[in-house]
Formats: sequence, C-alpha cells, structure tokens
Amino acid sequence: MASKLFVDVTPLKHSPDFRRLWLGNGISTFGGYMAAYAVM
Repeated sequence: MASKLFVDVTPLKHSPDFRRLWLGNGISTFGGYMAAYAVM
C-alpha cells in the first residue's frame, strides 16, 4: 500500500537522457517562476 504513494524513479536512475529532460524541465520551471516574480 505504501509503495503506491511514492513515485517510481527507476527511469531516472537508468536513463541519462530522461534524467536530463527532468533536470531541464525543473530549471525551466524555476526560471519561469523567477521571471513572473521579476515582472510583478
């Protein structure tokens, strides 16, 4: 039951390309938040 509460991170461990995609997406999201804050 508890295992269904957590995200399966196996693809992040095994695929460098997928890891880069997630990292780039996170950086992009953070940059979007910073830009929105700067505009306000």
